[in-house]
Order: sequence, then structure tokens, then C-alpha cells
Amino acid sequence: MTTAARAAAAAAAAEAAAAGAPENFWSISLPFNGRYLVGIQIGNPCKEEEEEEEEEKEKEKEKEKEREKEEEKEKEKEKKREKERKEEKGKENIKEKEKEEKEKEKGEKEGKKEKEIKYNNKKEEEKEEEKEEGKEHEGGIEHKQEEEKEEEKEEEKEEQKEEEKEEKEGEKETEKEEKEEEKEEEKEEEKETEKETEKEEKEEEKEEEKEEEKEEEKEEIIGEKEEEKKEEKKEIKLINTKEEEKKKKKEQKKKKKNNYSSFLFVNGLSFAYNVFIPYNKFYWVNINK
Repeated sequence: MTTAARAAAAAAAAEAAAAGAPENFWSISLPFNGRYLVGIQIGNPCKEEEEEEEEEKEKEKEKEKEREKEEEKEKEKEKKREKERKEEKGKENIKEKEKEEKEKEKGEKEGKKEKEIKYNNKKEEEKEEEKEEGKEHEGGIEHKQEEEKEEEKEEEKEEQKEEEKEEKEGEKETEKEEKEEEKEEEKEEEKETEKETEKEEKEEEKEEEKEEEKEEEKEEIIGEKEEEKKEEKKEIKLINTKEEEKKKKKEQKKKKKNNYSSFLFVNGLSFAYNVFIPYNKFYWVNINK
């Protein structure tokens, strides 16, 4: 290439730089029938590497976001497990309380039976004592009647009257005691009925509480599922958005990789063309004589 041709090529390169060409660009020169053809393609090979680095950074950011999401999901699962453990512990406490109440009721019933047995034994002993006293008393009267039949006829009548009176009073006392016993038994029965009623009411309340807990659990599960669906929709939307952004970036890269101007120098003449030239591709020009 002659000095003039080199100078013209340098001038063409300067024009390309002034027109906005990057620092690194490709050039080619070809001899054709004693004439030199210089083609300059505007482009920056380093730019593609920078874009690839940006892509890698974007991928790393996406991976980091995915890791954060996984960590959040694990935290949510741990919270759910902790909640289930607390609920299970609460159920165990309820069962323990129910067991204690049953043992307490059992002890009360056993204590009541022991009291009834003692009370009945005492009454039996008192009746036996009364019978023994009555026998001794009758024996003494017969002995006196044998010794003093004639003298104590009037006294015998009076004693008989007294005995009848005492028997009547004894019968009255017995009836009174029996009535009191019946009243006590009725009171005990009423207490037992009240206890049974209270027990049934407590059991009904517990059943209602259990039903309410089940309903709350169902509502929570439904709410969690709805939240999961919302999160899934958000993730799908985010993925679609990212895919669209990637497509746009690829299209922009393709556009960036294409240059729309070139500078030609032929035998000392410089020409500027608005020609579509693919990135890092050389073009050839055939010139006839």
C-alpha cells in the first residue's frame, strides 16, 4: 500500500472514530489488479464479553433470590411445625387434665362408699344394742312379776304403759332417723346428679372447643393454601417477566452486534456508505477494470 493509501486509510479510521466507532474495530485490505481496496468494519469485540459478564451477574442475582425464597419457605415450614408441636402439647395437657378429673371423681366415689358403709355399720350396732337392752329389760320385768305377782299388779300395768310409751317413742325415733337417712340419701343423690350434670356440661364445652379448634385449623389451612397459590402466581408472573426481559436483551444484543455504516477507501478515494454489516463479519467488494 502506498503512503497516500495508508494516509487515506488512517483518515478513514479517524472518520469512523469521529462517527462514533468504538476503540477496537476490525479492518482488512485486499490487492486487486494492482489496486488496493481497504474495508473497515465498525465493531467492538470486547463489548460482547462485557455483556456476557453482565449476564453472569444477572444469573447470580437470580440464584441468590431463589436461595432467599427457599430459606423463607423453610422458615415458614419451621413455624408451621412449631405450631403443630404446640397444638399437640396442648392436646396432651387436656388429656392429662381429663385423666386427673376422672381419678378425682373415682376417689370421691370411693370415699362416699366408705362413709356409707361406716354409717350403716354404726346403725346396725346401735340397733343390736337396743335389742340387747330390750331383752335385759324384759327379763327383769318377768323376774319381778314372778316374785311380786300379787303385790305389784298395778306397777306391772304402769310399767307396761311405760314400755308401750317407750316403744312408741322408739318407733318415732326410728322413723325420724329413717326419714333423716332418706333425706341424706336424697341430698347425696342430688349432689351426684349435679356432679353428673356438671360433668356432662364440661364434656359438651370441651367438644365445642374441639370443634372450634378444628374449624380454625381448617380456615388456617385454607388461608395457607390461598397464600401459596398467590405466591405461585407471583413467581410465574416474575418468571414470565424475566423471560420477556431476556428476550428483549437478546434482541438488543442482536441490534448492537449489527453496524449500519462502513468506510471504503479505493485508490486514494474515501467513500462512506450506510450499509448493513453483521458484527465481526468481513465483506468483499469486486471491482471491474
